[in-house]
Parts: sequence; structure tokens; C-alpha cells
Amino acid sequence: MPPIDQVDLSLLQEPEAIFLCETLGRYPSVVALAQQQLEPVNIVTFALDLSHAISSAIEKLWVIGQSPEVAAARVALYSAARIALGNALRVIGLTPLERM
Repeated sequence: MPPIDQVDLSLLQEPEAIFLCETLGRYPSVVALAQQQLEPVNIVTFALDLSHAISSAIEKLWVIGQSPEVAAARVALYSAARIALGNALRVIGLTPLERM
């Protein structure tokens, strides 16, 4: 996979990709709100929402069989989602699985 600064993320135009990006974009504010309100349930809810967004995207946004540019953009999106979900789980004291 090329470095993230060389990936054309504008290729992610599908509704599932946009929804996943929007969900990922909520993470910083969710963490800030959880810290401010001392309510870890906000992070749990975010992790569930992100899991659903990833699941919806995986059903529609295939990597295999796509052009190299689209495949790289989708891999970058899935990588960001994996990192955000892992971080959310660590914040609430869970250890994310590396493989399943």
C-alpha cells in the first residue's frame, strides 16, 4: 500500500464509504465528550456505531478486483477504521483482537 499522503481518498464516493468516514470523524469529539462527562458509554456507543459502519462498508466496498487506486483508497479507509476501533476499545480497557 502506498503512503497515506499518496492515496487519492476522493475516490471514496460510495454512500458506505462516506458514512464510514463521517463515523470516523466523530471519534475525537466522542473521546472529548466522554472525558468531559466522565461517561465511557459514549465510547462504547461509538465503537458499536463504527463496527456497524465497517460491516456495511465491507459488504459493498470490495478491495479485490478494483483498480489499484480505488483499492489503495479502500485499504486506507479500512486501516483508519481498524486503528480507531482499536483505540476506542483500548480506552475502555479492552484488548482488540489482532486476527480472527
